[in-house]
Amino acid sequence: MISEKQKIYKHLKNSRYFRNIPSEMLQKMTSLMELRRFRENAVIIEQGETNEDVFCIISGSVSVEVDGNEIYQLSRQGDIFGELSAASGQPNPESVCVREYLDVIKMSSEILKNIQDDSFHELHHIVYKWFSQLLMDKLNLASQKAKKYEKLNQELEAINKELENDLKIAEETQNACLAKMIDVPFLKTAVRYIPWGRVSGDMYDATLDKEGAFTFFLGDATGHGISAAFFTMMGKMGLTTVSPDTATDDVIRALNVLLSSCTPANAFMTSVFMRITPEGWMTMTNAGHCPVLIFPANGGEMIAVNPSGLALGIFAEELRPYTKEGFELQDGDKIFIYTDGITEYADAEGKMFKQKGFNAFLEEHRSMDLEVILTYLLQRLVDFSGDQKPNDDLTIVGLEYQSMG
Repeated sequence: MISEKQKIYKHLKNSRYFRNIPSEMLQKMTSLMELRRFRENAVIIEQGETNEDVFCIISGSVSVEVDGNEIYQLSRQGDIFGELSAASGQPNPESVCVREYLDVIKMSSEILKNIQDDSFHELHHIVYKWFSQLLMDKLNLASQKAKKYEKLNQELEAINKELENDLKIAEETQNACLAKMIDVPFLKTAVRYIPWGRVSGDMYDATLDKEGAFTFFLGDATGHGISAAFFTMMGKMGLTTVSPDTATDDVIRALNVLLSSCTPANAFMTSVFMRITPEGWMTMTNAGHCPVLIFPANGGEMIAVNPSGLALGIFAEELRPYTKEGFELQDGDKIFIYTDGITEYADAEGKMFKQKGFNAFLEEHRSMDLEVILTYLLQRLVDFSGDQKPNDDLTIVGLEYQSMG
């Protein structure tokens, strides 16, 4: 049966660091070493602590970590770790943790000290030559990695520059396509549009149809950023294919069929489409969107127009019918259309403003000018959140009907 020392000798002879050492010297080294086995997830060396042992891997692998982050792995037979701290007496700059069951050859620093006497003079020279080779190998490895990271950083800078250019183009394209609020003889208007990033998943479109009626679309695509902005552009293009004097439910229905044909999985757009005539007749269809809020000028109770059908792009089939709601507006009536970036505005603890808080705010300020209301609202959100930034795109549009009679 092979003894432990014979096993150590055999493994050392196969190691790239020891294979050229004369057999007599290798036998002396073998006598100063022992075999050890470590279980999976065992921490062999702790960062910041001193280490007195040097380890040579026979089988298995270890993870070398700094501040809990893996820097590299060692898994080749003959790989060495622990030598820097053992030789210098300084704290370990890194931790070494077992990834797979590990068999190693261990040499303690006390043994290293013992080989400095005259009888081990040649062995002392060999061991420190070995340490020098280890250090050179690790310096070369560090240099190679530094060059690799430098190249990656250069590539990353180029990618970031290209991405910045792409974002700028996307931002300019989206801004050009998003309609600015038009002047309407029979409506006062106010808008606040705050993208989460360079581009937005919110979009709105306002026009006057051939009969002089005001038509308005507000959409909110899932998520934010480039993917959501792409979806809003699809919605914008879809609107151009539908006649603006089409009934509101038919507009939503046509858009749903279009977006369903080109929508990726788990993507959709909530939306509202409305039409207001100069005479004050308002119709609208809400597709899975936040309630549209109407505040009568006479102080009457707030009216909430809740969604009927599903958000656009989920199913081509109309699983829940899109309905058309009608209202006769009076002079001074106010309407608020918005995205859930308002109601889901959160504080540092994740508590949301919610629909209830939004409704209460509008009720309290309903008699004020539209611009004043929206200005106060944004300040209220900042105060509520403790100056936290919004976690979604934010859009709100206020309309006030002005009778032309």
